Amino acid sequence: MDAWTPKAKDASEYVQECHDASANWHSLSSFFASQGYYLYNFTSIRQGAMPPEYPPPSVLVQSASDPYPYARLITTKNDELAFPFIQCMRVWPARDTNGREVILRQDPRNHTVPILDWLTHNDFVFAVMPRWDIIALARPEIFFRNVSELLDVVQNLLREFLHEKRVAHRDIYEQNMVMNVPRGHRRLLLGSQGTGEKDTDIRTVSIPRINTVQHRSMGLNDGPCNPFIDDVRSLAHTIERSIRHVEDAVPEIGAYFEKLVRGEDKSMLTASEALADLRGLRSRLSSSQLDHAPTGQFWYPHRITFLQDYKERWLALTRFKEGKAAITEPQTSS
Repeated sequence: MDAWTPKAKDASEYVQECHDASANWHSLSSFFASQGYYLYNFTSIRQGAMPPEYPPPSVLVQSASDPYPYARLITTKNDELAFPFIQCMRVWPARDTNGREVILRQDPRNHTVPILDWLTHNDFVFAVMPRWDIIALARPEIFFRNVSELLDVVQNLLREFLHEKRVAHRDIYEQNMVMNVPRGHRRLLLGSQGTGEKDTDIRTVSIPRINTVQHRSMGLNDGPCNPFIDDVRSLAHTIERSIRHVEDAVPEIGAYFEKLVRGEDKSMLTASEALADLRGLRSRLSSSQLDHAPTGQFWYPHRITFLQDYKERWLALTRFKEGKAAITEPQTSS
């Protein structure tokens, strides 16, 4: 199991772990192929893991209105199906004999994503699940029509914490966040850990911080921590990049994220307080602010990347808006 556990602490070690993860999975490629699963190929850190040339992606899954439990595809182009988070060493993307995208998971402790198949190889048990993607906010190809839609996503994420049950996730990162609209309300707690009894005061909990990619990227060092504060801060850090670019239309959003991402622990909001603050902020916005169409893509300190800077994405956004208009506007006949 040690070989399947990420431990990188800097960029060079991270790159090597990605190659190690690929080698671990592909050492079993013949076994998976014999079971009808063909592994994605790791090409580079920038590109991630790419689908195999054979078998081709399933047209049936793409055209189905509800292919559940398999993932709904919006493309069959291999370069648009890249899986970027191959540093998650215990999961690896694959395509089955019928051309459907799946995920193989070495650690089968799963309670939410449906299990499609179980595979046993020597002492290892693999769970086969539908292919999932990172949270839509992190995808440059995913567009939101207005500020209101962006705030919907943030509210939905904030209310999914189980802190009132004294359960902390402790490893919030883009690849650990999934949204599933068509099939109702579900939670994924793949990295969660209970930290106390029902009457535990979540403001005073202190336990050793686990060393995760997210914590390292935020500059959170090893040592004692409040996992509930870490959860809220990690979520805010994850979504700030994809939300704060609307600060030109919603100035208050900047102060909101500053408090959650860079505020002192002693004044940090709980998840329920952060949700209440966001709802209050939203209630004070005008209709024109809520209907404002974002032109930014990602926010970074002291700069914003704009969709217009990327011709292909700007054209895709234009087509997206035109398609939405065609659906919502009444059709006229001559």
